[in-house]
Amino acid sequence: MEYNNYSQTHQNHKSLKCLQINLMRAISATSHLVGVQMHKYDIIFIQEPYCIRNKIACFPKRIRVVQCGAERPWAGICIVNPDIDVVILTEYSNEFCTCIEVALGLSRWTLCSFYCPFSDSLTPYITLLERISRDFHGRNLIMAGDSNTHSTLWFADDYSDDRSEAFTDLIMANDLYVVNEPENLSTFETTHGESNIDITITNGSGCAKITNWQVLETDSISDHRYIRFDLNHDEISTPRSLHFDCNRAKWKKFEKYLQDNVPSPLLAVNRNLAESYITLFLNTINKACHDFIPRKRTTRHAVPWWNPNLTRLRKETNRYRRNYQRCHINPDRAEKRQRYLDKQGEYKQMLKETRIKSWKEFCSSCSGDPWGLLYKMSRNKLKVPMIFQAAQNEDTNITDLDSTVENLLDSYLTEDSIDNVWQKAIRREVEAPYASHKEVPFTIHELNQVILELKPGKAPGPDYITSDIVQHLWKSIPSDLLFLYNVCLEFGIFPTPWKKARIILIPKASGSHQESATKYRPISLLSVLGKVLDKLMTRRLSYWINFKRGISQYQFGFMAQTSAEDALERVITIIQELRQNHKYVTVISLDIQGAFDNAWWPLILHHLRTLQCSLNLYTLVTDFFTNRKAFLCAGGRNHERTLKKGCPQGSVSGPLLWNLLIDDLLKLRFQTEVHLTAYADDVLMVIPAASRADIEDKTTRLLGKVCNWGRENKLNFNSNKTKCLIIPGKQGKSLRKRYPTIKMNDDSVRVVQELLYLGVLLDENLSWRPHIKEVCCKAVRIFDWLAQYSRKSWGISGDCLRTIYYGAFVPIISYGCHVWQNKINTIQVQRMLSSAQRKALLRITKAYRTTSTDALCVLAGITPLSINILEKSNLYRLRKGLSLETLINIPPENIEKDRDFKILLPPDRRFPISENYTDESFDFEIYTDGSRSRTDVGAAFAVYKDRAEIDRGSYSLAEYCTSFQAELVAIKKAVEWTETLSTKNILILTDSLSAIWLLKRMNDTHPLAAEIKQKLECTTNKISFRWVKAHVGIAGNERADQLAKEASLNTEGHVYSLYSQDTIKRLIREESARQWQVAWDASSKGRLLWEFIPSVTQRTMNTWMKVTPYRAQLLTGHGKFHHYLFNLGHVESPECTCGAPEDTTEHILFECPRYATERLELELSCTHEGLQWPCSKTLIGSNKSLFCCLDLFSKHLKGN
Repeated sequence: MEYNNYSQTHQNHKSLKCLQINLMRAISATSHLVGVQMHKYDIIFIQEPYCIRNKIACFPKRIRVVQCGAERPWAGICIVNPDIDVVILTEYSNEFCTCIEVALGLSRWTLCSFYCPFSDSLTPYITLLERISRDFHGRNLIMAGDSNTHSTLWFADDYSDDRSEAFTDLIMANDLYVVNEPENLSTFETTHGESNIDITITNGSGCAKITNWQVLETDSISDHRYIRFDLNHDEISTPRSLHFDCNRAKWKKFEKYLQDNVPSPLLAVNRNLAESYITLFLNTINKACHDFIPRKRTTRHAVPWWNPNLTRLRKETNRYRRNYQRCHINPDRAEKRQRYLDKQGEYKQMLKETRIKSWKEFCSSCSGDPWGLLYKMSRNKLKVPMIFQAAQNEDTNITDLDSTVENLLDSYLTEDSIDNVWQKAIRREVEAPYASHKEVPFTIHELNQVILELKPGKAPGPDYITSDIVQHLWKSIPSDLLFLYNVCLEFGIFPTPWKKARIILIPKASGSHQESATKYRPISLLSVLGKVLDKLMTRRLSYWINFKRGISQYQFGFMAQTSAEDALERVITIIQELRQNHKYVTVISLDIQGAFDNAWWPLILHHLRTLQCSLNLYTLVTDFFTNRKAFLCAGGRNHERTLKKGCPQGSVSGPLLWNLLIDDLLKLRFQTEVHLTAYADDVLMVIPAASRADIEDKTTRLLGKVCNWGRENKLNFNSNKTKCLIIPGKQGKSLRKRYPTIKMNDDSVRVVQELLYLGVLLDENLSWRPHIKEVCCKAVRIFDWLAQYSRKSWGISGDCLRTIYYGAFVPIISYGCHVWQNKINTIQVQRMLSSAQRKALLRITKAYRTTSTDALCVLAGITPLSINILEKSNLYRLRKGLSLETLINIPPENIEKDRDFKILLPPDRRFPISENYTDESFDFEIYTDGSRSRTDVGAAFAVYKDRAEIDRGSYSLAEYCTSFQAELVAIKKAVEWTETLSTKNILILTDSLSAIWLLKRMNDTHPLAAEIKQKLECTTNKISFRWVKAHVGIAGNERADQLAKEASLNTEGHVYSLYSQDTIKRLIREESARQWQVAWDASSKGRLLWEFIPSVTQRTMNTWMKVTPYRAQLLTGHGKFHHYLFNLGHVESPECTCGAPEDTTEHILFECPRYATERLELELSCTHEGLQWPCSKTLIGSNKSLFCCLDLFSKHLKGN
């Protein structure tokens, strides 16, 4: 087995191991390089690489392959060592030359891989190489490539050709040195001869540092041989990975150390001592991590397709080659050469077959993980190592890694601008002393909830402490950790180590200029311990801001119980209303430059003062902004900046603080009618107008006021990205012939025909066709990419694709469908949806492409997309409490609605219910239960004292209520019964685990659960809960169950009569199934499948009905049947080979003598199931045993 491994020893070498090779565009040479040689080197210079779609291919994703230019590349560089930082020097690169700077530790090398085509003039290539050698004269420079020239200077032959003079002049004029050494094998060999056309060139700086240049004897499966050399450097590189390996942690020792060494709480009696206490506490945590949690080891990456047979054949090939090369007798030499070539051909063939076989096995093995590697590859979401791109500065070209990183940081982390008079007043205000009420300490329940919500696997901050480590901290020292956070709250201290962010750059998908800082999205990785405090702080702030109604109702971003779909609903509703009474509706999408990165801290603090935020919470936020730092690690050092403004992207509080800042914009008073809607920093203005001139006048004045607001708040609106859409009203006409001129910052705002807002494409007529076309294409691309990983006989399974269909395909198309579902029945929309769904269903079922879409839906058990979208739209309306009269005749007020999050209890007063499973004695034990029959629902409780029943309560619920609602009503009534008591120890026992789980959630908004929680918060009794198993002879539980059943018979005086949302969801889905059934019965297509599966409900319920490609052929009749092929003109007769007039599914299943053995198995299955033969096709489609017998017939279809 070959490995791509970087051990500690390899990393500490004082040299970079390099390889140079021309791969001749051959996949076999590339496979050999990846499987045999790649793991031995740090950097590989390649020429004529194997490409797919103009991209260098066949290298593992973890390897950084650098290429330049839009066309097929002729040269590239592979960076194998993950510790090397890379910057592409795009100004010096094209398809034939790749120029980069690499950094390892403090060493810097400029590397160039080039290829000079034999048929082209050398002038443009020499010109570029001369420019590189001149501009990087003082740096360590290596240029390696295929020159396609002969010269004695690099020992090519005893002569120099005319083309070599240009290279010779280049080398002599620029003080360059040829590294090629004599007495080596030739670098290039074919049947026509051999020569040295591959050269390695360096300059004076690099000459003394390049050693061990050698042409390897090892076979490369290419006409060119491998060239290896070392680049020496003084600095010893250190391992990149500083991450803790929690799988190898000594947790018991870790926890014991913390319990013994956590500093005493008595140390934190004032602010100075509190800061010392926090520092000591964090040092103790860090020491425990370093002592008892080892660092992650460098992963050994095996080449998955390599096997011992390839190793054996490679050795044999090398032996044959050596025998041939060492033979100088002509007759024997020719014979041995032929043997070598034959063995090399065998090796190439095995390389190809092994790779393909391994790929198929890998694709098939991914069926168990729909969202794994293959899905990420299809969506281009794989994490790839970072490659920087050199950018052009205003004054000079940036041509090194350090300047590139500094330029990026200057773009992302800008300095604060000079204050004007008003801004100076704001700054003075927030620096003045502030007095307000004090926030109560964080509770154990708050902290527990926050820590439980930490997601595993997330990237850690600068301290590399992960969520797993924090979970163990919480397990070992919960009270000390709570005290630490309360010290931070009490004295308003946000610890300095938690204010340091590690920046990572995420490349954007596309659309940004290659050399621009906008190509990347900077993300701040913050300490997990700091995020816990940040979330505790944010929850307290959020409650207070909501309590004070501090944020506009028109802000939908990062607000509880709101979403982007709600913002879209408001925008479209306003537009449709304005179109009724106005000629034109102008929609303007505002773009704020670097919104979160430019948030001005004093103004945020000013808003908190205005809302009378508590003193210690205000002080904590102030300290959160003080002395913040961010750094980006590259080139062996941290490039650090001190932050003066901005909400860290990655922090918990960032979105809330941004909403505070932009709130004034949403509350601006305008002299004309204007409607503003925001989702975080995405702001949309809707303005009615009567004419072109009215549009110009209103929008220009309004945008002027918006820009003035931005300047006062130190935010800039980008007029180049701000867009305008003009929608004609009922009486208006399109203004396409001459759009109005709209000014913003003295620049013209672009008027567009389609405007993208929150992922939905608005068009001038609100026809929604451009949007539906776009989302359909986007969704189909997923399955187009997945098609290469899923074939008829191998690859990811249909069930896996079905999961991806529901988890990715449908959400992409149905997002925001409630605003356009009224267009669902138009012919064009139906065609677009049907076409998109059809392509996905063909991939899922592997059926013949002539199969109708109606049949494909039933075959896959997937609802038609148009019906599914209507269902999604109705589910949205249900969630928002909107009318569903067109579907069901139930008023919204008769349906349960989640409690408004804003009126829940304060965070410090929210707590989960207390569970008690001890032998403790209680003053009262109350058993609760809910009961539901087909037509009746009841709830009851029975009160026991000293094992004797002393009281009871029984209640009737409406017949459409659920048993879960009945369980909650019973608990609610039991809690109400305790309100007459005080200071009693009471145990409530229920057999509903789901009710217990719901009541344990601190922030749940279920109306019954919220009401129970409110009553529990007000009681003076100690009330605990316990789950008991139902129907196992527990007297109290059986009594409560009996009372609930008796109560359900009472049809008058219901105590609860609201429909649950689950009930309405079921009704909506039943309506979807009914519509699908009507369409399936009425369809003229797929009638053979209808005979097998007439009921769509039964098809969706029968999860055992797995559809294989050959089952699909039998069920649909579209497949390898002579009757079907004859209709397509592929065979001359529809007759079966047995002589029957038609070869069809019915003939194969019930008549054809060729299938007598398989038919006997089907008959035996019928007998075993108690059925008569011959049975109907409907029976085969509904009986699991008979349906599985279809596989017996499929082997003949495979052979046809």
